[in-house]
Amino acid sequence: MGGQRMARTLVDLPEDLVRHAMELTGAPSKRAMITRAIEELVNRQAQLEMIDWVERGGLPGITDPDVRADARR
Repeated sequence: MGGQRMARTLVDLPEDLVRHAMELTGAPSKRAMITRAIEELVNRQAQLEMIDWVERGGLPGITDPDVRADARR
Protein backbone atom coordinates (compact mmCIF):
# COMPACT_ATOMS: atom_id res chain seq x y z
CA MET A 1 0.00 0.00 0.00
CA GLY A 2 2.70 2.48 -0.91
CA GLY A 3 4.13 3.02 2.56
CA GLN A 4 0.90 4.32 4.05
CA ARG A 5 0.35 3.79 7.74
CA MET A 6 -2.53 1.47 8.40
CA ALA A 7 -5.11 1.93 11.12
CA ARG A 8 -6.25 -1.30 12.71
CA THR A 9 -9.94 -1.12 13.60
CA LEU A 10 -12.31 -3.79 14.83
CA VAL A 11 -15.96 -3.18 13.97
CA ASP A 12 -19.11 -5.22 13.82
CA LEU A 13 -20.81 -4.87 10.44
CA PRO A 14 -24.10 -6.31 9.18
CA GLU A 15 -23.11 -9.42 7.19
CA ASP A 16 -25.85 -8.95 4.58
CA LEU A 17 -24.68 -5.40 3.90
CA VAL A 18 -21.04 -6.49 3.67
CA ARG A 19 -21.93 -9.35 1.32
CA HIS A 20 -24.00 -7.04 -0.88
CA ALA A 21 -21.22 -4.41 -0.99
CA MET A 22 -18.68 -7.08 -1.94
CA GLU A 23 -20.94 -8.27 -4.76
CA LEU A 24 -21.46 -4.71 -6.03
CA THR A 25 -17.77 -3.80 -5.97
CA GLY A 26 -16.33 -7.16 -6.91
CA ALA A 27 -13.91 -6.75 -4.01
CA PRO A 28 -12.03 -9.95 -3.24
CA SER A 29 -12.07 -9.38 0.52
CA LYS A 30 -13.83 -7.43 3.25
CA ARG A 31 -10.73 -5.31 3.69
CA ALA A 32 -10.64 -4.44 -0.02
CA MET A 33 -14.35 -3.63 0.00
CA ILE A 34 -14.07 -1.35 3.03
CA THR A 35 -11.01 0.39 1.58
CA ARG A 36 -12.86 0.90 -1.70
CA ALA A 37 -15.91 2.27 0.13
CA ILE A 38 -13.79 4.78 2.05
CA GLU A 39 -12.00 5.83 -1.15
CA GLU A 40 -15.36 6.32 -2.87
CA LEU A 41 -16.60 8.47 0.00
CA VAL A 42 -13.47 10.64 -0.08
CA ASN A 43 -13.61 10.94 -3.88
CA ARG A 44 -17.31 11.82 -3.83
CA GLN A 45 -16.69 14.59 -1.31
CA ALA A 46 -13.87 15.98 -3.48
CA GLN A 47 -16.24 15.96 -6.48
CA LEU A 48 -18.92 17.83 -4.53
CA GLU A 49 -16.35 20.40 -3.43
CA MET A 50 -15.20 20.86 -7.04
CA ILE A 51 -18.80 21.29 -8.22
CA ASP A 52 -19.38 23.87 -5.50
CA TRP A 53 -16.20 25.70 -6.53
CA VAL A 54 -17.30 25.77 -10.18
CA GLU A 55 -20.78 26.98 -9.21
CA ARG A 56 -19.18 29.82 -7.21
CA GLY A 57 -17.35 30.95 -10.35
CA GLY A 58 -14.19 28.89 -10.09
CA LEU A 59 -13.96 28.59 -13.87
CA PRO A 60 -14.91 31.95 -15.33
CA GLY A 61 -15.82 31.79 -18.98
CA ILE A 62 -16.64 28.08 -18.98
CA THR A 63 -19.89 28.77 -20.80
CA ASP A 64 -18.17 31.04 -23.33
CA PRO A 65 -18.13 29.13 -26.67
CA ASP A 66 -14.69 30.51 -27.56
CA VAL A 67 -13.20 29.36 -24.25
CA ARG A 68 -14.75 25.92 -24.70
CA ALA A 69 -13.46 25.66 -28.26
CA ASP A 70 -9.93 26.54 -27.10
CA ALA A 71 -10.13 23.88 -24.39
CA ARG A 72 -10.96 21.21 -26.96
CA ARG A 73 -7.96 21.97 -29.17
